[in-house]
Order: sequence, then structure tokens, then C-alpha cells
Amino acid sequence: VHRALNTTLGLGPNRISVLLQDTLTGAILNTYVLTLRREKAAEAEPKFDTSATYAVCGLRQECENRISPEEPCGLHQEEAPGVVTWPQTQAVLERLPLCREGDAVGRWLLPCSSCSYRASCIWSQMRWQPYSCSYRRLDRQRLAACLRDKKLLFIGDSTNRGMMHYILEQLNGSLSACDKTHHIRVYSSLNQGHTTLSFAYYPQFWLAAPERPVFDKTLYQLLLKSQPLQNTSNTVVVVGGVHWLATQHLHTLLRVLRREGLQHAHLVVKTLGSGFHIPAEGVHYLSRAEQKRLLKHSMGLAAFAKHHHMDVVDTFNMTAARYKDFLQGKCACHFHKLEERPDVGPGYHVEGPINAIYTEILLSRLCHEDADF
Repeated sequence: VHRALNTTLGLGPNRISVLLQDTLTGAILNTYVLTLRREKAAEAEPKFDTSATYAVCGLRQECENRISPEEPCGLHQEEAPGVVTWPQTQAVLERLPLCREGDAVGRWLLPCSSCSYRASCIWSQMRWQPYSCSYRRLDRQRLAACLRDKKLLFIGDSTNRGMMHYILEQLNGSLSACDKTHHIRVYSSLNQGHTTLSFAYYPQFWLAAPERPVFDKTLYQLLLKSQPLQNTSNTVVVVGGVHWLATQHLHTLLRVLRREGLQHAHLVVKTLGSGFHIPAEGVHYLSRAEQKRLLKHSMGLAAFAKHHHMDVVDTFNMTAARYKDFLQGKCACHFHKLEERPDVGPGYHVEGPINAIYTEILLSRLCHEDADF
């Protein structure tokens, strides 16, 4: 019996194993390994000239994946203050007021010779830009000062883990191990011993439903392993993932923290993200209508979080607009990966500009006093 199988191809190299099986005995006769590489748009872009004038092009969503019918799709030209170079445009944007929320409405901006000709765009210069404010990126010294005496607890799936890894690298300079843990991990020797990061993987989707640890048990174990904790904003809890988060989890989070005497902890909700939009073998697939419902669900989570005085980092609009730019993984939901760094000996780097941008937004909410410069 012959049938076609779809698979996801993330940006960069993808390793696919093809097994040759004896249909009578079920024995594996041979294994063929294919390495397929999907090119990033930035790899084929024209040479970037910092002194040239470009059109400033905005992207809210792609027309092939139009989730918000009322919003424009594709690249469209933005108003620019006169004839300016891209560095001058960036300087103007940096002078906007500091964003006071992690879900300020925005779009992707990039320089192009023409917004109607995508091959003329400098994709490597793409930046997420809110309409009325701007986020500041902290240097390592300011970040270390901000996170001194803080404990950051992450609970969620691999997208949340990617944010934690990014912060770990920013504090340490590199990652010492490729630790894709699916359990609980605590890093307590960061920032000269003054900062702790911890992570609990949830939900453990590979287990049968009756065997999966429930959310409050996973949260309690994370709190237990991260002790001692202060009932102040020095304790930060970041919760979120691709599609699993619901208001019931946020209710549980508030209840457990009250019970444990941590009701004054700083809570951050990472909203939903793009993923599962490719009908690939072995993973569930979301239709366009289901993705539209996810957008409404993500907006509902943000509203609930704000009502209960939680910070919000919106990753749905940011990743849905660049749904093609996922990295390796069947879910088509990963916007980061760990890569070896031969230049620093045994060490790893967190690759992925989209993950970097929304993690910097998270840090701007944790360090808003340090970022206001």
C-alpha cells in the first residue's frame, strides 16, 4: 500500500529517517537518512546598504494565512518621515516612548526597495515594532543588575523553555549544555550566584491522559524545588505555551500561590503561539477556522491576566505573522533551537530571532525601571 506522507521542514537543516521494512516479518531491513535544508529568506536577500534609502514595509499577517480578516495582509508600505535610510528609521523608532505593556499592538517592519517585490527586502533587518511605543534591549550589565536577587520560575512547554534558555545565555554568555529537559530543572549559580532560573515542563503530552501530572501538582513541585522564595516581585512566575493554556490554569496559578503565601509574586502570562498549521504525519492539524478561534482564545487569556494584575507577553500575533519561519520540530511551533558554539569550547547558543525578540519583551516588563534610559 502506497500513500503520501507530509512532514514539516523547519528553517535550516532537517534530518528525516526513512525505514525499509519487511512487510511479512516487520523487521527493519535498512534505514536511509535524508538531510534537507530549507533556506531562510535572509540568505537570498540583496546586499544591505546602510546609506541607501528604502521603503519601510509592514507585515501584520501573510495573505496565505489570514487569521484576522479585518487586518491587511502581506507587505504594505508604511509612512516614513521624509527620505531616510534604514538606520535613520530605526533611530526614530527608538525615540518612541518606552512600552509599558508586553502586548502593545504592533507589526513587523523591514526595509525593501519595493514593498510589492519581496525579493528586494532585507529580511535580516526585520524588527517587531509597536505602533506607539518601543521596547529597549538591556545590555548584560543592566540585565544582571535587574535580575539580582530574583528567582524566575517558568512553567510550560518547549516555547517557554526557549525563553528561559535565552535569558540564561544573556546572563552567562553561553549555555554549558544542550538541556532540552522535559521535567524540572533548577539553575541556581547564575549572575555570580545572585539569580536563579527554574523550569517545569507542562503538559507531559507523551503520557496517556490519566498518567499526566496535573497543573497544580507540577506547579507545586516547581515551587518546592525553587525554595526559598520571597512573597515579593523578586519571585517571578512565567506561564505559557503553544496552545494548551486556558483560564482554568491561571485560576489554579492564583489559588496555589495564595495557598503558599506567594500572592505578591510577579506573574507573567505568555500568550499562545503559531503552530500545528501543517497537515504532517503524527501531529494534529489546525484548520484556518481553528486558528481564528485560537486568536480569540489568546486575546481572552490576555484580558483575564490583565484583570488579575498579571503581565502579558503577546507571542500569538508576532509568530502568526511569521508562521513560515519556524525551526525544527513536527509541531511547526518552535522559533528557537540550541546550536553548538565551537568558538567558546563546550557551549551552546540559542538561535532564533523571533524567540529573542519576545524574550526581550519579557525582560523589559521585569526590568522596566532599568530599561527606561
